[in-house]
Amino acid sequence: MTVTIRDLTKRYGSATVLDRLDLEIGAGVTGLLGPNGYLLLLVEPIEVMA
Repeated sequence: MTVTIRDLTKRYGSATVLDRLDLEIGAGVTGLLGPNGYLLLLVEPIEVMA
């Protein structure tokens, strides 16, 4: 499953805090958007082989 965000803009009054954000969240990542506009990404740990 993939979640795709395209051209996201967030403004508080006259201040632009996000300007045309493009984001793609693939497998192994969960994204949560809170009511206050904060985006929280939870990334599953991966195994690194040396």
